[in-house]
Amino acid sequence: MKEIKISNGIIFIKEAKSRKTQREYNFALYDGITTTNREEGLSLSSLDRAKDFLVLNMISKAVIEEKEVEVNMEFVENLLDDDFNELIDFINDQDEKTEQSKKK
Repeated sequence: MKEIKISNGIIFIKEAKSRKTQREYNFALYDGITTTNREEGLSLSSLDRAKDFLVLNMISKAVIEEKEVEVNMEFVENLLDDDFNELIDFINDQDEKTEQSKKK
């Protein structure tokens, strides 16, 4: 688990995705796309929904203003953009490290 400081607290985030989280992320991202080139058919709403789902499922605990708070979709949707993007960047970095270790 990794501790990430955000503007008003600390987020404890898992360092690896489960298969279920990856599968659900892909479903949210590509839901309804029938083209063989998936990137052509991505909409911003599906990308946002997928990122929200991913962040929600990767957070194990949040402490805001020294109080542990419930982590739900409302919590994720109310994160500041900079805080949200920092979490996404961390998750993407972890994915990249995982992929690199698989290639060795």
